[in-house]
Amino acid sequence: MASSPGRLAGAMTVAALMLGAIAEPAAAKVTFSGIGDVQIGMSEADVKAELGPPSRSQTGRNRSTTMLVYRRQKLEVFLYREQDRVVSVGTKSRAQRTSSGLGVGSSTSAVRAKLRDEKCGTARGILVCSVQRGERVMDFEIRRGKVFRVAVADLG
Repeated sequence: MASSPGRLAGAMTVAALMLGAIAEPAAAKVTFSGIGDVQIGMSEADVKAELGPPSRSQTGRNRSTTMLVYRRQKLEVFLYREQDRVVSVGTKSRAQRTSSGLGVGSSTSAVRAKLRDEKCGTARGILVCSVQRGERVMDFEIRRGKVFRVAVADLG
């Protein structure tokens, strides 16, 4: 049974719109203020209100920090317990990018080309390129020529 050209065009339009909606991830940003919905300075309650309960929570080595792990969002949030505030947030998500497009999956050459005033060094086989703006630092952790983690931290 043949379908009408109008129905076929309508079905193709709906399919294209659905594909476009799936292919376009929500805009997520890596800035010196934070990553995605998590901002430096937020309280633990604020983070949980924004992202829900963490997949895992653990006390830091020196007991002054707590790490909240959000597996689905590929986020690690570090809180300074005494002040109940986010001091660092890191991601392994390819969806999280800087305004210049840098993020997980970017090449070493792209990181060096797009960053200004970066300092790079190697520790334990991992190249870390950092950029500091005031009391904040943004780290790009690179292994085998590709960024595998991006983090933003408050140094103050």
